[in-house]
Amino acid sequence: MLYSDLLKRYERKRLRNASPKSIALHQVALGHFERFLKRPPTTDDLTDEVVEDFIFWRREQSVKPATINRDLYCIVAVRESTSHC
Repeated sequence: MLYSDLLKRYERKRLRNASPKSIALHQVALGHFERFLKRPPTTDDLTDEVVEDFIFWRREQSVKPATINRDLYCIVAVRESTSHC
């Protein structure tokens, strides 16, 4: 399954009362993850190893730690929702 499809399900179930900014931040994290992989991510990409590699990649870009943590939060939140979908 594409990560973007999982994110849509997550938005409907978990972010239905979230602010538009919160939803947009999840989309931004997806965009960064997609650039890291150089292709659309799938749920198979949500392993600890791939997510850790993504975080190190973001650090190499001199991204602020708070921004990296926000991306990580968004990706992990969606990943954790897979057991509830």
